[in-house]
Amino acid sequence: MIEFVIITAIFLILVFWPFLLSSLFNSTNAIKPLYVGSENIKNPRYFAVSFCSKMDHALAEAAPGSQTIVISHEESLLRGYGTPYRKRSVETVVYEEGDFSADESTFTKDVYVSGNVELTGGTEVRALACRGYAHLDDDARVMRWLDAEKGLIAGRNCDGGISLSSEGPVVVGRGTRFHRLFGSVVHAGDDLLPEEVVATHAVERGPRVKTPEFQVGRVEVDEVYPNTIITNTSLRLSDRCTVQGDVKSERNIRVMAGATVTGGVFADGTIVIEPGAQVQGDVFSQEDIVIADGAVIGVRGCVRSVIARK
Repeated sequence: MIEFVIITAIFLILVFWPFLLSSLFNSTNAIKPLYVGSENIKNPRYFAVSFCSKMDHALAEAAPGSQTIVISHEESLLRGYGTPYRKRSVETVVYEEGDFSADESTFTKDVYVSGNVELTGGTEVRALACRGYAHLDDDARVMRWLDAEKGLIAGRNCDGGISLSSEGPVVVGRGTRFHRLFGSVVHAGDDLLPEEVVATHAVERGPRVKTPEFQVGRVEVDEVYPNTIITNTSLRLSDRCTVQGDVKSERNIRVMAGATVTGGVFADGTIVIEPGAQVQGDVFSQEDIVIADGAVIGVRGCVRSVIARK
């Protein structure tokens, strides 16, 4: 009988011992959830901000007048002193302490400018960041990205590469192409300076309602639609109507002349934004985005993005 009790006790200990150890370990080493800071947000100007920070640090570490610079590795450095670049091919990193201008020139490495930038037609840059305003004349080309801290104008038929961005307002001319576009206000037109864009469109954001309405195919002329719209059909927002929310479609969306969307516009198909229309949020398409002259994206004080995946 005693042997049976001992064997039973040993069996029970072997069965429950792992659970006892696990309970003891968890009570003394409680697993804490991973901390995620709520202040962490996506920065649409990440590449430019990171590049500027690295350049500032590298320039501070370099000897005065040095012709090399160490960013991720040692690179040749061309220091500009305000002399315009005309019909040149530059194959080194460029630092311009002041304003920068280039005419029919090619830059195969990154360019960092502490002042303003002027790129005439026929000029091609790999990547450029400036602390002031940037003006791309008609037919200028960006291979990767360009960021202008205070404001950006891209003329007609420019190639914006992967990204055009600014903390300030952005103007894009007719025929200009890009994959991503960021700015506090985005204006499609040929004649406005960034300061004039801010003055013209210094409006407060309208109400944004997130209660969705499904399977809407059209909002009528002058109608105020007080909801977010989600549909699997093509959607037409008629002249001078207002949608107080986001607009999402599995097909195409056309925002007609004078229409206002207080949220974002998102489509799996093509998005067309006509003259005088205003989208106060982001614009995203899996295909193409067509922005007419006089259309406005964003509101003052909020950086917005325009992304066409195709």
